[in-house]
Amino acid sequence: SPPHPAAPEHAVTQAYGRYLSIACTICHGEDFSGKLSAGAGLNLTAGGDLANWTEAEFIQTLRTGTTPTGQELNPDLMPWQRIGLLTDEELMAIWLYLESLPALQTTRR
Repeated sequence: SPPHPAAPEHAVTQAYGRYLSIACTICHGEDFSGKLSAGAGLNLTAGGDLANWTEAEFIQTLRTGTTPTGQELNPDLMPWQRIGLLTDEELMAIWLYLESLPALQTTRR
């Protein structure tokens, strides 16, 4: 198997956020545009569900499991309890990376 790429420097950067969010593509899709099937991940680009969220709301959601609109995240589908254990800097890096993505419509099936 090919060598695992080295982690970028631990910092609030898009590169580190991209590295941390690799596992998120399993449910949110390779381009983070989400999926339409039941139980699939939300669209995390500016064209989808996070378009109106702030960084603080993103972090709060991952700490509490409740979205800014009051929707409860299902911990069986979205492991927010584990992700919420990341540091503020790690979550800020993920947010920075997600904010850099182009706005895409949710079109996957």
